[in-house]
Amino acid sequence: MDPYKVPSKLDPDTIYTVTKEDLQNAHDFIKLLHVAETKNTKKTRIMRSTEHIHDPSGLSIYSWKTKDWNYKKGILPTKARGLFTRVNENHKHEILIRGYDKFFNINEVAETSWESIDANTKSPYEIVDKENGCIIFIAGLPGDHILITSKNSLGKKLNPDEPSHAGKGEEWLDKQLEKVGKSKKDLAIYLYKYKLTAVAELCDDSFEEHVFEYTPEQSGLYLHGINYNLAELKTWPMNYVTAFAEEWGFYKTKYSIDNIIPDNIKEKNSEEYNIEGFVIRTKLKSSNEDFFFKIKKEPYLIYREWREITKTLLAKKNPKPTYKLSKHYIEWVKEKMISEPSLFTDYTRCHGIVRIRNMFLEYCKDKGFEKSFEKISEKISEKISETKKESKPKQYKKTLIVPIATVGCGKTTLAVALAKLLNFGHIQNDDFQNRSKFHNAIIKKFEDINVIFADRNNHLIDHRETLINFVRDTFPNDVRTIAIYWDHNKYDFERIFEITSERINNRGSNHQTLIAENPKLNEIIWRFFNEFEPLGNREIHNLFDHSIELDILDNTETNLMKVIEKLRSILGIEIPSEERIKAVLTEANNYTPEIHKIVSKPGGDSNKNRKSNRSSKSNNDNHNYKPEPIYFAIKFDDFKIEEYLSQFFIKNPDVDDKVYKILKENNRIIVESHVTLIHISGKKLYQDYWKKCKVMCTGEPQEVKVYIDKLVFNNEIMALIVKKTEPEVECKNEVPHITVGTTSEKIKPFKANKFLENSLIKNTLDPDTEIVKLDPELILTGTIKQF
Repeated sequence: MDPYKVPSKLDPDTIYTVTKEDLQNAHDFIKLLHVAETKNTKKTRIMRSTEHIHDPSGLSIYSWKTKDWNYKKGILPTKARGLFTRVNENHKHEILIRGYDKFFNINEVAETSWESIDANTKSPYEIVDKENGCIIFIAGLPGDHILITSKNSLGKKLNPDEPSHAGKGEEWLDKQLEKVGKSKKDLAIYLYKYKLTAVAELCDDSFEEHVFEYTPEQSGLYLHGINYNLAELKTWPMNYVTAFAEEWGFYKTKYSIDNIIPDNIKEKNSEEYNIEGFVIRTKLKSSNEDFFFKIKKEPYLIYREWREITKTLLAKKNPKPTYKLSKHYIEWVKEKMISEPSLFTDYTRCHGIVRIRNMFLEYCKDKGFEKSFEKISEKISEKISETKKESKPKQYKKTLIVPIATVGCGKTTLAVALAKLLNFGHIQNDDFQNRSKFHNAIIKKFEDINVIFADRNNHLIDHRETLINFVRDTFPNDVRTIAIYWDHNKYDFERIFEITSERINNRGSNHQTLIAENPKLNEIIWRFFNEFEPLGNREIHNLFDHSIELDILDNTETNLMKVIEKLRSILGIEIPSEERIKAVLTEANNYTPEIHKIVSKPGGDSNKNRKSNRSSKSNNDNHNYKPEPIYFAIKFDDFKIEEYLSQFFIKNPDVDDKVYKILKENNRIIVESHVTLIHISGKKLYQDYWKKCKVMCTGEPQEVKVYIDKLVFNNEIMALIVKKTEPEVECKNEVPHITVGTTSEKIKPFKANKFLENSLIKNTLDPDTEIVKLDPELILTGTIKQF
């Protein structure tokens, strides 16, 4: 594709063709957002959704937003700034509008330092004028409806006489489409067919002034992007955007293309009027993903400062200027607020901004401030130059890496690998008897090494806050903090338990405090899950300068490479060779701790090279110790489930038996049938019931008669549904059931809970779900047992 040539005919498929896999990835991604939102409290919720009803289609649409500062921390599940979704007719999540990934100014984050840009991006560079307005998204909906939004809203206002941003955007869209003989219906069909979002800038001073003036002839919608509605950002090159603007009546956004970024780019001006600056569009060398950054220029920055100073004074607060000329502006505008208050009547509603600034500029000329104005970009306090050759991000002497995890995530293996590869310090909490000694060891280590990995779960907010505040108090303004966060919201705790407990079992006794033979192993893992406090907005804003998110299910090598890649842009490290990484990983995986704090093997003698903090239990007590149950259930010892179902499908030939045959042929039927009453994941929430179940499992087994009236299945899961029990036994699952089996080992039995809840309670059936009534009902007798 020639980036310099404007195509004569628009064919999005020549840029990229959206696949079924893309749509499934989008579904999975949005589903995770909803799951994370449900799991977290308002305090820990990073992204939240708002439901809107679209008029006139009546479709339910969700907009997603987060605090701006979260984008800098790298902890978000997406960088998309502007995201609207829905659940479609097939019960699949669908992205309707996809904005750009949040992008930053030069030196605003580590990734936009000139050093990082030179090292990690590649030509060509599209240098796009940044118009000075508000963003408008345009997309299509089923039924030929158009969807027009601002960054987070569909635009309904209580006062219909005051149009919203989306409403004003729609007014301009109507005018501009009419000029080229197009309709909103035409545009909606095109955008929805190709899964596209049109991204435009609304510039209209009669509606809302920003910083620079737009005359009536210059007002309207300036198209500057076309994005695919995918989980990851994929956007059209500017030559295609220009062709689209011409065809559909948008104002074109000016741009140029270069193989290098000019050193004097800040002095570059638009031919006709002032602009805010430039957005540089390029791609990353490593992944070929789209990457944007921006360069703000004078006089925009000082004009914007005057606007904010005025708003601050109107709010009866004290402004903090950063330009010399702004000091004159403060005195001048204060006097105007007293002598001509009518000038400021609509200022907070974004009217009068340009007029008042122009009045001040005339005042400057009359008072002979031309010389001061010529030095308009000179700051009050000395700051680092923003030129390409001299610019540097804020410098820290020390860096503290803080993992946020639970047991079995792989943090120690990662810490050992980083220490060996990059000469980082590695301080393990389990080497010390208390928190104070752990903190002091970190301070001591900082005397010799500038980057330290504080190896502890840090699963509680208090642990993170206490550690970071202690280090910052010791080294004020000199410590960069980086969170390495294993996100526990992506998967159910049952799935995380399965993975992490398997890792602990595989490593055997190769750990300081928690080994496979520990009789309380499962209970300890679940205690961490129940106590785990996710990384939230307040922490991201106040505690951490950067954060790196890892997937619990990924192996150490994958997570190590993610961390190294992120640290390259943050710390400027060089990536070690592939051979070196593999060698170090082998060492890290075979790492044996020198200090053990406990004897974890029941009935075993202490090793001479171990420190032992023994409990008061004797060896005999440990030998007779019964591990904490994982779950309680009604167990059916005599029920032959495969025999029953084979006869059922023979007697009911109209019922599709394809899934059953898959289960049978692949030995995926769970032979030991049971109805789970409560799992250890619910122990903290239902403590009294957990104790009650323990009592029921002592003494003579309690018999229960179970009545089953339905068989429910889809392409992945099959289950028998419990109608009632005699005597009545409480079950903490929303739908009491026997899981017959799952079609793949990747689909775990606990997923039947959510599947049945959606199918039988929420009535959100997927097209493949079958609900079959059993006639006659199946009646079984079982006993309550612990497992």
